[in-house]
Amino acid sequence: MGPAPAGEQLRGAAGETEELALEGVSKKATSRKRAKAEPPAEGLLQPVKLSREELYKEPTNEELNRLRETEILFHSSLLRLQVEELLKEVRLSERKKERIDTFLKEVNPRIQRVPSVPETELTDQSWLPAGVRVPLHQVPYTVKGSFRFLPPSQITVVGSYLLGTCIRPDINVDVALTMPREILQDKDGLNQRYFRKRALYLAHLAYHLAQDPFFGSVRFSYTNGCHLKPSLLLRPHGKDERLVTVRLHPCPPVDFFRPCRLLPTKNNVRSAWYRGQSAPESASPEPPTPHYNTWILQDTVLESQMHLLSTVLGSAQGLKDGIALLKVWLRQRELDKGLGGFNGFLISMLVAFLVSKRKIHTTMSGYQVLRSVLQFLATTDLTVNGISLSLSSDPSLPVLADFHQVFPVVFLDSTGRLNLCADVTASTYNQVQHEAQLSMALLDSKADDGFQLLLMTPKPMIRAFDHIVHFYALQWDIKEDPPKHKDSGTLTLGLLLRPEGLTSVLDLGPEADQPEAADFRQFWGSRSELRRFQDGAIREAVVWEAASVSEKRLIPQQVVTHLLALHADIPDTCVHYVGGFLDALIQGPKEVSNTGEEALALAVRCYDDLSRLLWGLEGLPLTVSAVQGAHPVLRYTEVFPPPPVRPAYSFHKHLQERASLLPRLDKPCPAYVEPMTDSSSSTQPSQVGFLRFLYLVSTFDWKNNPLIVNLNSELTGKPPASQMSKPNCLGEENCQEEEACIKSGLESFACAVVHDKMDWDGEQATGGCGEERGGSFLVYKILQQLVILAAEALPVLEKQLMDPRGPGDIRAVDPPAASFCRGLLSEPGPSSLMPVLGYDPPQLYLAQLREAFGDLALFFYDQHGGEVIGVLWKPTSFQPQPFKASNIKGHMVVSRGGELVMVPNIEAILEDFAVLGEGLVQSVEARSERWTV
Repeated sequence: MGPAPAGEQLRGAAGETEELALEGVSKKATSRKRAKAEPPAEGLLQPVKLSREELYKEPTNEELNRLRETEILFHSSLLRLQVEELLKEVRLSERKKERIDTFLKEVNPRIQRVPSVPETELTDQSWLPAGVRVPLHQVPYTVKGSFRFLPPSQITVVGSYLLGTCIRPDINVDVALTMPREILQDKDGLNQRYFRKRALYLAHLAYHLAQDPFFGSVRFSYTNGCHLKPSLLLRPHGKDERLVTVRLHPCPPVDFFRPCRLLPTKNNVRSAWYRGQSAPESASPEPPTPHYNTWILQDTVLESQMHLLSTVLGSAQGLKDGIALLKVWLRQRELDKGLGGFNGFLISMLVAFLVSKRKIHTTMSGYQVLRSVLQFLATTDLTVNGISLSLSSDPSLPVLADFHQVFPVVFLDSTGRLNLCADVTASTYNQVQHEAQLSMALLDSKADDGFQLLLMTPKPMIRAFDHIVHFYALQWDIKEDPPKHKDSGTLTLGLLLRPEGLTSVLDLGPEADQPEAADFRQFWGSRSELRRFQDGAIREAVVWEAASVSEKRLIPQQVVTHLLALHADIPDTCVHYVGGFLDALIQGPKEVSNTGEEALALAVRCYDDLSRLLWGLEGLPLTVSAVQGAHPVLRYTEVFPPPPVRPAYSFHKHLQERASLLPRLDKPCPAYVEPMTDSSSSTQPSQVGFLRFLYLVSTFDWKNNPLIVNLNSELTGKPPASQMSKPNCLGEENCQEEEACIKSGLESFACAVVHDKMDWDGEQATGGCGEERGGSFLVYKILQQLVILAAEALPVLEKQLMDPRGPGDIRAVDPPAASFCRGLLSEPGPSSLMPVLGYDPPQLYLAQLREAFGDLALFFYDQHGGEVIGVLWKPTSFQPQPFKASNIKGHMVVSRGGELVMVPNIEAILEDFAVLGEGLVQSVEARSERWTV
């Protein structure tokens, strides 16, 4: 045997080092002195001892370049490390590559062994076995041409796998099967002949490959959602079924179709054939078929595009890393999914374009490529100004303007004939551009953790858009008919709403005598009507039905359903609009369409009136300069706003000289009367905000990072004034201690940052920022339960809201049944009932429990209809304490180790719970019998 390759030698050395390290760790505690005395064994690797000169030598050029690159291109060294670790996670390991290569080597001979089929007419498909269906709707069925099956003349792996830019977890390997020339005929570009031969070719392959036990799954799927271009998906058998998906794409020989016949201005689907009519005698001009032509062109350039990307990327690892990061960016935002998606292939071609324009250099790092591409997307509108990879000056080629007339988004390949973005919709590209603008603003913001929000935070449609109007890539069994166009899955649309004018019930149109009035009436249909306004103008207008603020927020639903029914003949029963399903949680029991905004607005107006009265008071020792509201109703966060109140005046004495009311001595008011306050309604959609809140709570790293609420963007990375005044501060432009400056600036935002240094397991809780130990423990336990609840609720809620069949079981919340009011008048007049407002017995009982036993336990109660008070014992309260006569409440004295100590008297405490809640508490249930630590 010869020497092992260099790579294996390195791996062997690394393995020995790891084994030695583990052995050293296990024996370090027991044999440290013996290890010092014994000489090292011969042949074992020892730590390298560096001299002082070597230890403190100047950094190398490579180290200096890395430090300089980190300083210029990254906000911190942490961001660079995070990017590098992410790339390690999404890249394919060498072991998996070997397993995939082994599978691919077995696929090729199996495809070549598929038997041939003699030539028949395209309409004679009796040779096709009964166990497989043609993956194409053959409408109309009659078409000229013949077909025969022959094994592919060439099998080529194309796409990201061979380029080294594919990312986990879903690994797809695209394989181009070049059909022999004997299968095709000169006019196969006409009337779907090529596409039908392509589908028959796949059907025959599918039947025979499905009989092979080597494959665990053989299914059809549409390529990028195109119903004329199915592909065949192969997966391994057994435990490797999820390892890889091989996608087979039949394609013609490279020079088979004449490119001039596939330009976007040409027609290749005759109207008479499609309608089943005889050819007309007079040759009238046919409309162009740009998308049809593009789908044929795509199959002719698979290999040439592969060669182009291979040449550009080559050994430039930075470009490959950048493409991988961009694919993660697209996947996190679901921009590469569905019909018209902006997929990874387009991103790779865009990188090749920017390299050709010298906006990206092959020596750039992956992060630089990411920034450059996002900057280009954020500032370039391909729906208006298309781009091209072509360098040809051939006058016969169409210009960009020709493509803009037939395609919403234009990006031409190197031939100048194929629009790479032909299947990308304008709305998808606008969303890509919008997300790129947000991402660039995030990367330029030094106060935010750009990596986490940019590449690690999923942004599904339900959390990216305000409202959802419910497309998934279709797969079907080879024995089934392909889905029809109307069965093509759920088409999901997302709406981003502008706050201004969102809740307006009136859409003004042009004046009646303007020529635009006819277009307005045609667009809105029966909804449009003539109206006279206060200024005397007579204009077309559309009025929507909305009685409350919650109904006004759902005016877009009325708009969408009306326009779909009017222009697309889609009834509202087929439209599942997701925008206000969560409103049921906060709707009152009587007013179903009201979520309380009106009551909040009334309360705020009362508060404003009271504030103005307090400001205008005269004769006070001190002037009232400001009034600050503390009640949740003034923050628009009260679940059930307080109703308007008219107190029973018979229980008050009216003071004429002060125009005020005082309680009468013979009819005293209760001690507890909630202060009256009231707020302006918000027009922002509550659904997406609640989902983002649940995601933040469930995924934020509460253990290691502070949650900074940067209100009004007042907290920046600039040195604060106190730091600038120091003699050693270098100023805003040359600040070298940015993190220290930011932390210094946090001191003025202490209310927004939790500084408690507590153990996440709850064993240790030391308060910070002036809080006591019990307060920190309380915050920790509540936060811990909130994280668990949010993590469980978020996927369930998102699944319900994205289900096109309905939102599922979303239960309404009722006001607490134990609360009541009396003595409040619906109309002015006398009353004999004592006025009671905001009297909530469970809350009063809860306050007594916390006051009496707050040092021993935490108490939890759902004030929105809860019937149970939960008690969580504090672990520290069960630790034996030295006997003190002044601190014996709730404790009993026991002897341990000859000393008198105090421990909680649980039985007596439970009995006290029942005594304090007599008449309100039905039972006290102990969930544990272990009362010692």
